[in-house]
Amino acid sequence: GGGGAAAAAGAAPVVSVELPEPLDAAAWWGAGCRLVHVHERVRLHAGRFAELCEVLDDLDSNLCILEPARPTYAVPRRRAAVGRACSV
Repeated sequence: GGGGAAAAAGAAPVVSVELPEPLDAAAWWGAGCRLVHVHERVRLHAGRFAELCEVLDDLDSNLCILEPARPTYAVPRRRAAVGRACSV
């Protein structure tokens, strides 16, 4: 397919992560980069948000989260029920 031609020409891969900030492979991709380099960059990028992800996991596990309906790390805000008619 056409993907091989783009990769051979040195085009940066598209990297999608569900984190508060996107990972722009075009900013660091260059000649000689391989899949192992992409993996390392994703690992380092995700590591920047490790503490936030732990807090979000704790909130999602221990509170009744009203919004977002399907929480992800990409959306770090949460609305939680506090009582019958109250939420924060």
